[in-house]
Amino acid sequence: DATDRILQFSPIYFDASVEQLWLALTSGASLVLISEDEILDIASFKGYLEAQRITHLHTTPSFLERIDLVEVATLRRIIVGGEACSVSLAKKYI
Repeated sequence: DATDRILQFSPIYFDASVEQLWLALTSGASLVLISEDEILDIASFKGYLEAQRITHLHTTPSFLERIDLVEVATLRRIIVGGEACSVSLAKKYI
């Protein structure tokens, strides 16, 4: 809805970017852009999510395994795809 802030995590040439764009366009949510450098800097990525008040993140399981986002209070949903997600990773965020 209009209170959501969706991170444009995927590059525009990747199919998941379509979901991120259309969710924002069809729901009135804000689409928040991020640079590749900020994505690759795991140390500052969590801070970026908090500073931008991101509520929706779509990422790969392998990226999510490298960072702990459990304490990011603004996140309402994390979507993972593109590869197999381990049961232990899924249980971490349930």
